[in-house]
This record gives sequence, C-alpha cells and structure tokens, in this order.
Amino acid sequence: PKAGPLGFLLLVVNILMFLVAIVLGLVNQVPFGKAFGGDTGTLNKLGAVTAEGIARGEYWRLVTACFLHAGPLHLLVNMIALYAMR
Repeated sequence: PKAGPLGFLLLVVNILMFLVAIVLGLVNQVPFGKAFGGDTGTLNKLGAVTAEGIARGEYWRLVTACFLHAGPLHLLVNMIALYAMR
C-alpha cells in the first residue's frame, strides 16, 4: 500500500532536519565526519533531549528530538520503521 501524506511529510522533515544538522555543524566548523555523524553540540542546539533542558522546563525538546538523528544509519533505521508503520 501507498504511504499517506502524513508519513511522507514526516519522512521529508526528518531528512531535512538531518541535512540542517550537517550544515549547521559545518558552519560551526565541526569536522565533516563528526557533523555527518551527529555532533552532540549541534543536536543540542537543534533540540535534543537533555536532562538539563528538561529541568529548565524546555519540554519542547521531547518533540524536536523526534526529528534529530545521530548519523545516517540512525536516520535510515528510523525511516524504515516509519515506513513499516504506515
């Protein structure tokens, strides 16, 4: 069966956020290998879940973290799972 528009939208947003994380890492002079693998500092800036952030009341991180991936394998496996749940 064909994936619905919401599934496609989630797929696109996840891929775009992965690319944004890479570009932001490179702009911040993170080496490409580390930026491509999901630099922790960059992911934190984009909204990764951190204990400190949640303690400060940054509950939005619980949602934004769903769109962040620590490397291409992480992205691939999550997109396969997303596709399987359609």
